[in-house]
Amino acid sequence: MRKLVVGLILLLIAGTVCAEEEAHHPNHVGLFLGAAYNSEAAVTDLAIGVDYEYALAEPIGLGIFAERVFAEHAETLIGVPVSYTVDRLQLFVAPTVLLSEAAAEEASAESTSEHEFLLRLGAGYEFELSGASLTPKINIDIVSGEVSIVPGIGVGVGF
Repeated sequence: MRKLVVGLILLLIAGTVCAEEEAHHPNHVGLFLGAAYNSEAAVTDLAIGVDYEYALAEPIGLGIFAERVFAEHAETLIGVPVSYTVDRLQLFVAPTVLLSEAAAEEASAESTSEHEFLLRLGAGYEFELSGASLTPKINIDIVSGEVSIVPGIGVGVGF
């Protein structure tokens, strides 16, 4: 049993070292799992998303993401992040459209818009593990004077 544990640890270390020696891939796709905390309503809801990023030129990247927040009235966010990466630390800003079921219900009753615009600011630190990435992230969404904080974890792969 001890040999198996030592072998697994050595395999993990070797995989991590090999992953760090690989060339940086210009494309990256990922999945996101987080918890959206709305400071105005004092509620926390599950957030699940997907993202794609293309490295334009070191250290700038451009991408697209879609995220679903499972709140009382579910919300879908679609944004275009512009990122700046230093070593493994990634900072980004993303103009984003928020599509809300509540806004859609209000739209049918009051003829208001079905979407809102928000600004997402975020940061993440990428760990490479055997060709994949694991990235703890923190996002801050600002919409109509309200702030939501969305911490989470991203898992992805470069190609």
